[in-house]
Amino acid sequence: MVDVCIIGSGAGGAPIAYELANAGFSVVVLEKGENYTEADFNKDELAVSRRDMFTPPLNEQKHIIKEYKADGTFTRYDGAESGWNFWNGSMVGGSSNLMSGYFHRLKPNDFRLKSIYGEIEDANVVDWPISYEDLEPYYTKVEKIIGVSGKVIQHKHQEPRSTADFPILHCKQTQ
Repeated sequence: MVDVCIIGSGAGGAPIAYELANAGFSVVVLEKGENYTEADFNKDELAVSRRDMFTPPLNEQKHIIKEYKADGTFTRYDGAESGWNFWNGSMVGGSSNLMSGYFHRLKPNDFRLKSIYGEIEDANVVDWPISYEDLEPYYTKVEKIIGVSGKVIQHKHQEPRSTADFPILHCKQTQ
């Protein structure tokens, strides 16, 4: 028996499992894909992202897509029949394994779109119930845990930071 069972080990599930385990909970994470190693990956972005290198067959991993129309009706697509495929990264770590590795922060204004830009016809623009300042410590925490490297270059659009640089300033290059 465990305290928490998390389905999926990607960008959503893994951080939650990490936090809960560090808080003393017993956690199990279930994943449907294989546990690949670095040797299983290559730099062929088309194979990884646009073809089926890490994608299960649609007849085995079914999903249904509903495309809604303005009048409230919808068209239903069966992935196996239509060829529409949103599965990518069926593996331990999910499609986070295939991401580009960029960890951009939102800007303070992104949390206050309605206040700054006003109403937009036929849109549901609202301000967030939290601010950039509320979220900033978590951006910093993620950068530290993930091991984001590099030097922060100051510029006029730079978001406020509680740290001057990323946690890892220099990466050791291998020959």
